[in-house]
Amino acid sequence: MFLIQYKPRQKYMRIYLFGMSICRVYFDSVFYRRFVKYVLSHRMKKKLKSINKHKKIRVGFLVSEQSKWGYASVYDAFAKSENYEPVILITKLSLEHLGQKTYYKTGADCYTYFKNMGYNVELAYDEKNHKYIPLNKLNIDIVFYQQPWELDDSQHPINVSKYAITGYVSYGFELVADKILYMDSFHRWLDFFFTPSQQTSDYLTSIAPDVSNIYISGYPKVDAYFDAIHKKLKKPVVIYAPHHSFEKNSLNMATFQFNGREILHLAQSTADKIDWVFKPHPRFKHAVVINNIMTQDEIEQYYNAWQKIGKIEEGGDYINMFVNSSAMITDCCSFFGGIFAVKTSCLAFNKSTRFI
Repeated sequence: MFLIQYKPRQKYMRIYLFGMSICRVYFDSVFYRRFVKYVLSHRMKKKLKSINKHKKIRVGFLVSEQSKWGYASVYDAFAKSENYEPVILITKLSLEHLGQKTYYKTGADCYTYFKNMGYNVELAYDEKNHKYIPLNKLNIDIVFYQQPWELDDSQHPINVSKYAITGYVSYGFELVADKILYMDSFHRWLDFFFTPSQQTSDYLTSIAPDVSNIYISGYPKVDAYFDAIHKKLKKPVVIYAPHHSFEKNSLNMATFQFNGREILHLAQSTADKIDWVFKPHPRFKHAVVINNIMTQDEIEQYYNAWQKIGKIEEGGDYINMFVNSSAMITDCCSFFGGIFAVKTSCLAFNKSTRFI
């Protein structure tokens, strides 16, 4: 008997013959790439036959962080059709599941946020038994992933693609050239990987050999900016949005260590003339401490200083805030797509030349 065991976190699959392990196939090999293409093609035929029998197609959006939500217009499009039933599926990042990630909003916060926004919401994580719920148990036909990070094996495209069509749009605007934009352990197992532009598509095909699942669709997160409500401002509104990637083996975009204190001083000196908004990345406070840029007490004092002169925004619904701002100061390329859409002035700090 022939059996394949997938190990997405270890980035290999193990092949068994009559119960005996005969080899490992690593995700960056030529055989692996061709194998995945064959498997996905075979699975798609079976999935389409199954879906065609359904009166209503269940479309799940697998979400673990409300701040990275970017499928609003896609959800709305499905909701307008009587043939589809869209649903937000609340899961947990694996480190939150293990109790090691306490600096993000919890699954309960995420559930409440989407419920309050009027979405159809279901749990893909069993809080009582601390277990992930396989998505086939929820009768999902199509799955859109929010992010490729910290997925449980039962909810990973390697396994979900057996019974559901899988798709992904990056939660951040893809501007920085980096190999994490197409990972063999995640992106290659998607049926559809939607990208915002031809430039992005060209870059992805240059770093990922033998790719066949990339489709240019535009950037759905931008759609919400055109529907946002514009307000008349009493004073100019300036947003300071620092990134968290201080580590050299990461995107390494963060510049807070060079300018964070100075920007706070600027805000303090102009608080009577400008409404300031401090919008750090959800991981920012944790990253500042573990990279020895500030102590825990120092970063708490920094946040308190912002609270005294302006507003701290850490929620997920920031689009109306962006639309009704006068300018932004940031080193986070994910925000550039939205800023371009609303034509807000932007002072961008950049220590990378790795743009697509």
